[in-house]
Parts: sequence; C-alpha cells; structure tokens
Amino acid sequence: MKFHTEFEKIHPYQDGNGRIGRFLMFKQCVENGVDLISVDEKYSAEHKQGLFIAQTTGDFEPLRTVFKDCQQLPDEKLAFLTVTLECLKSCKTMKIPTYLHYKIAKKILINRFGKAG
Repeated sequence: MKFHTEFEKIHPYQDGNGRIGRFLMFKQCVENGVDLISVDEKYSAEHKQGLFIAQTTGDFEPLRTVFKDCQQLPDEKLAFLTVTLECLKSCKTMKIPTYLHYKIAKKILINRFGKAG
C-alpha cells in the first residue's frame, strides 16, 4: 500500500501513472498471494481520496478500506457473469426464442443484483 501511494505521488510518467500504479499493485498481489485489488469506476473517487489522505497525512486507513472493498469486486463480477450465463443456458435449453433471452436475463439480474449490467 505504501509503495502504491509513493508511486502515485511521484507521478513518474507524463501519462498512464494510474494504470501503471494499479498494474504494479495487481502484480504485487499475485506475487504475495493477496486477494486481487480491482479498482474500477465504482471506487475511483474513493481511491483517489484515499491516496490523497495517505500522501498528505500519512493516514493509510481510508485507502486500506477502499482496497478491502475493491477486493470484493472480482467475486461480485464473477457471480454476476455466472448468473447471466446460467440464465442464457436455461433460455437455450427451454428453447425460448433468442430475441427474448436479453429481456429474461435482465429481469433475473435485476432481481438478484439490483442491476442488469
């Protein structure tokens, strides 16, 4: 976490610092057997705020909280995709016309996740 904060603070490249910083964090997770941290648009603002706080005050707790939340994203996305695939397979098995697959999948996803994409 400290390396990520320092890397983002020095901003060594003209463009792509965020992407490279997140890739390096991903690489460190893989190398150290830590659950992957996937920062996407859902947590982007919180991630930037956590970085700012860590860089200006030395308090890493907000960033740690964001990282813990971000570690749930891969599991959430996998569950979402799994349900989508199961729904589409069921539609095909039940010989439901293809043009209805999307509508049925959307209703199931909204019921299960509160969203459809």
